[in-house]
Amino acid sequence: MSRREWIDAESFAAVAGISRQAAWKALRRDVWRGVHLEVRIVHGRGGRSGATYEVLVRSLPPDLQEQLKASQTPLRLSLPLPSASPGGIEGGWWHFHLQHLLAFPKGSKERGEAVKAMVGKTVLDWKNRPLTFARSTILNKLRVLEDTNGAGALRRKPRADTGKPKVVISRDWDRAASHAGIDAETQAHVAHDMLQRLRGCIQQGGTVSRTMTDVNAFLAKLSMAHGLRLSPREMGQVCRVPVRFYWREAPEHSRVYRHKHDRKASADAMPHVRRVMPDGPGQLYVLDVHHINVLVKEGNKIGTVKMLGCLDMGTRRFTADFVFFELRGGVRNSDNIELPRRVFSELSWGVPGAIYVDNGKEYRFARHLEDALRLAAEAAGSMDERESRVINSLPYNAQSKPIENVHHQLNNHEFRLLPGFIDDDRFNPMRPELGKLPKPFGGFDAFVELARGLIDAYNWTPQPHGQLKGDSPNSRFRHHVERGWRPIIMKPEDFDGIFCEPATRTVRNHAVKVAGRYWTCPELDEFAGTSVVARVPIYHGFNELRLERPDGKFLGIARPEREFEFTDPRGAHHSADRKARARKAIARLAGSVPTVDLLASRLEFGRSQQAIAPPEAAGVVSVNLDGPAARTVVPSPVRPTTRAEREAERAELLAIRQKYAKGSKG
Repeated sequence: MSRREWIDAESFAAVAGISRQAAWKALRRDVWRGVHLEVRIVHGRGGRSGATYEVLVRSLPPDLQEQLKASQTPLRLSLPLPSASPGGIEGGWWHFHLQHLLAFPKGSKERGEAVKAMVGKTVLDWKNRPLTFARSTILNKLRVLEDTNGAGALRRKPRADTGKPKVVISRDWDRAASHAGIDAETQAHVAHDMLQRLRGCIQQGGTVSRTMTDVNAFLAKLSMAHGLRLSPREMGQVCRVPVRFYWREAPEHSRVYRHKHDRKASADAMPHVRRVMPDGPGQLYVLDVHHINVLVKEGNKIGTVKMLGCLDMGTRRFTADFVFFELRGGVRNSDNIELPRRVFSELSWGVPGAIYVDNGKEYRFARHLEDALRLAAEAAGSMDERESRVINSLPYNAQSKPIENVHHQLNNHEFRLLPGFIDDDRFNPMRPELGKLPKPFGGFDAFVELARGLIDAYNWTPQPHGQLKGDSPNSRFRHHVERGWRPIIMKPEDFDGIFCEPATRTVRNHAVKVAGRYWTCPELDEFAGTSVVARVPIYHGFNELRLERPDGKFLGIARPEREFEFTDPRGAHHSADRKARARKAIARLAGSVPTVDLLASRLEFGRSQQAIAPPEAAGVVSVNLDGPAARTVVPSPVRPTTRAEREAERAELLAIRQKYAKGSKG
């Protein structure tokens, strides 16, 4: 990058028509007229203690760039370009106004007439101050321009010590340190340590007064350590650091404190990447929650409304749903789900190729939309092979969410027209009368109707700047519709199925148990299987369950099983109806196949088999029962006793008992 692409604070002040102090403050803040400037600090080129600000020319507003270009561009190519220093601006200005005189020979009548025509004219000089041309001034500047063959000599001669610090710390301290015999190298070390101490105080958030008090005491202690001996009063006067050191270092080192203690402000000041926005509907939706600054009264409750917004980045169209609650906490997943459920089913919106959501837990439901978004993108012919179709913004970074600008526009231009508007300051709201809040808007439904009407008005309002270039969001959408754009939609019942987790449950007594409750339906009474798959909602409470067969086919919608009092006759009728359905299902199942006589089938099966002929014995094993080695007793089956034998046995037992009974008496 060439040096002439940067100009210093004095040149910037001259072009902008402001004072040097105002230019320095603008460059310190990096902002001028709402335009972000690219600023750098250059050491050893003048300014305070050899440091000055420089701004990149192409980051200036367009009008200042044109003005600077006109004052620096020579019309004769034989003359060198002026430098970007303050003297170069002055020399370039004179060259711009005198260069036409060089076309006439020196001493000619034509040059004299041209000089005479310039005398008495008033123009703005290089510092935007009125300047009236005098003949002597014109001739002197013209003579210098011809003698040097360039505009460089027209500028003031710079000081010989330009860019070199005049003092180390202050004149009093430099003088006292020299008298105490402190050499120049030691003085430089002391100044460096003092400056580091000052920078450390700024990085810790020290204010001007507290920082300078600390640095003065530090300098006094450091000076005494190097041999400076003065009375306490004199030491306090000598070791007083000029406050310009603070203002020179504060713009840079205060960023450390801001980053540690105000991360939001630090994030806003970080570098940002410019992104190309999609051109066409349904490519990217941005979802976000915003607080509407309007008091609404619903029944006995007075509060504000949450707006759940959706922005189509391709057309800048906006739609929203509204939630009103008090003392319930924040917006939940179940609240945010309703907006894409509606939008995905509408022909004017449809399923997008991707969504951009906040990083909060209220948008955890978005991960379940991955497959639907991918299918929509493929159907629309998208060639984007990104890994995820759900994009999460950086936490606490409002600038990364384009929908925030729409929220700002609606709050400041549309919703402020509604009764009950209190503005952004929650602790000091707008009041039509001192000590009284505005009268709240009457009725939530009426508020939603008017709010949606204002959103429609916003969608028809032309946007002269930015992506639309004068079109309104709706007119840009109509343009794409006329060119053949068509949406890809999703039915609400299919959308609901995305946010359910499958849970396999065992069927007992034609009912399943889910979430501590028993569920049944007529289809389940007729179901003959042992298990079903229940689709259990993740984010919503539910009183219905979708039941599927193990193969994935739809079975029915189950509801909680009804309970009856013990003496309630309806319970018996309800039980009889369910049992009747179960018996009919069994009868239908029995009639669906032919009747099989399994006994006859088994007997026939056995008879139909070919008999197996036994083979001849390979040998005979015998046992000698008469010898001493006989060990085997051949078992014989026990013959069952006959009735006569059992009666004889009982008579024998009776006789024995009678015999013993007589002996005991004797």
